[in-house]
Amino acid sequence: MQFLLAFTIFTAGLVQVLAQTNYLPNYLLGRSTKRSFLSHHERMHYANIHGVEALLAHEREEKDANYPNVEDTYFEQKLDHFNATDTRTWWQRVQVNKQFFNLTSDGQSNLFLLIGGEGELETKWTGKAEYQYLQMAKEHSAYVVQVEHRFFGKSQPLNTTELGGQNFYNLRYLTTQQALEDLAVYMKATNAHFKNPRWVVFGGSYPGAMAAVFRERYPDMSVGAIASSAVVNVQTDYYGYAQGMVDTIKLQGMDCYNAVNESFSKLHQQTLTSGGRISLTKIFNIQPPLSDNSTPLDITNFLANIFGTFQGVIQYSYDNRDVNSAKQTVGGICGFMTTHNVDPVQKLKNVYDWNNAFEGIKANAPLNNDYWAGIKQLQVTIWNQNNNDAFEARGWMALCCGSSVSDIGFLQTTDQGDNIFGSIVPLNFYVDMCRDIFDSSINIDFINKGVAAEKQYYIDVAKYNGTNVVLPNGQLDPWKRSGVMINNTANHEYAIIIDGIGHCGDMYPTHAGEPAGLDAARKLIFSEVAYYLSGKSVQTTTKIAGPLTSLSFLTIASSLLVFLLL
Repeated sequence: MQFLLAFTIFTAGLVQVLAQTNYLPNYLLGRSTKRSFLSHHERMHYANIHGVEALLAHEREEKDANYPNVEDTYFEQKLDHFNATDTRTWWQRVQVNKQFFNLTSDGQSNLFLLIGGEGELETKWTGKAEYQYLQMAKEHSAYVVQVEHRFFGKSQPLNTTELGGQNFYNLRYLTTQQALEDLAVYMKATNAHFKNPRWVVFGGSYPGAMAAVFRERYPDMSVGAIASSAVVNVQTDYYGYAQGMVDTIKLQGMDCYNAVNESFSKLHQQTLTSGGRISLTKIFNIQPPLSDNSTPLDITNFLANIFGTFQGVIQYSYDNRDVNSAKQTVGGICGFMTTHNVDPVQKLKNVYDWNNAFEGIKANAPLNNDYWAGIKQLQVTIWNQNNNDAFEARGWMALCCGSSVSDIGFLQTTDQGDNIFGSIVPLNFYVDMCRDIFDSSINIDFINKGVAAEKQYYIDVAKYNGTNVVLPNGQLDPWKRSGVMINNTANHEYAIIIDGIGHCGDMYPTHAGEPAGLDAARKLIFSEVAYYLSGKSVQTTTKIAGPLTSLSFLTIASSLLVFLLL
């Protein structure tokens, strides 16, 4: 009997392992399929400072880390905030950290809210004191909460087969509008437990956009926001992302620019011939192999995989030229691409293997190019901890192109015309992917309609008029082209470009050797948060037409003098 029980457990475990074989590409629309934007960037950031081996050791420690000051709570939310006749509710996960909290000397309660995005909440983001917003929480005796986004992690409104989980119909409830109303409802209910509450809202990447929009749509709910790498300019075809990658590569030098151009051109050419496809299959260990029977979809899927590798590194680049040599950055890419006497396609393979090593994948591991197997994993509709990675990837794709109510788009193509990558990832590749994942009714008109609705809600990025908000973007980040570039010091609205960093680089712990602009940006952010909580106002009507760079902090400092002297 014991043997039978053990064999049954072993068999069930084996089936589960086989079922979890990962057929997903490493990146989908700029997001790692293994972790959220914020989590993946922090990983890259740490490796760039300390090296990959130190990162792996650090992650083992983090896995066992205990944050005794963090408490998991659940808050009851309406499923549809905008339909009075729909009374269905669900339970949203909210993490709380009270360790810094005390009433201020003037009797107010400071509350900091970190917006959860397209991934499960990570406890360390509520409890690890080295994060910048938690440093500010300690400074201002703030009560800290992190709110999990609906349909991610344990915050699943309809997570049964009978209710449909995250099926296509239910994606109408997975929208930014519903998620921001979740925040407002939670904050209103929480206010009843605090004396003179003042909220500051924080977010990075998609949650950064949520923070920015929250300041416009709910200006009375908080006193200010830090909206890091806020992707506010929603659009269907985000070819500007690839243009941003080109800009970042150019900063490394024209030799790298030309080498990338040559390599992707040859890669594309080889997919067009029988001999070229055989050669590529051998070099990259493509499974299933490219052959004369390969479809255009098979070829585009492969090309998107290689392009995605460059996306994943460049987006999270960090200029650490003063800290050893460049590691998981665009500088690392250019080191491979400018090596002499190496075949152009082999250079791409070397970059691919190098990035895989960062993910713990051995060199020459099979490059999975089974598009339909990946689609099948993305069709999961009921969440559990074992399928969390695929479920998060599905949720991210749903936010981009799967809702019948509104979509953020951001389909990252190479359709911008003449560029160093070539026209290898067309718009229809992602439009078809959205249809294949979610429903046959999805086409370009469906997505355009959803993006138009979201754009109306987000408000035109050129007319953004939020008050008390800092919108930092990294110079090396391709996403910065979707950010707010308007400054209005009278409203304490600062859009800043920080030299030498990538996506959300202002949010992480401070390290030696960081770019000078990052320190200046953090000083501005800390000063602005102090201003938000002071209840004072700056008497100025100065307006700045474009984004502030890290070289423009004298302008910022002068505008802050008024506050400092009050």
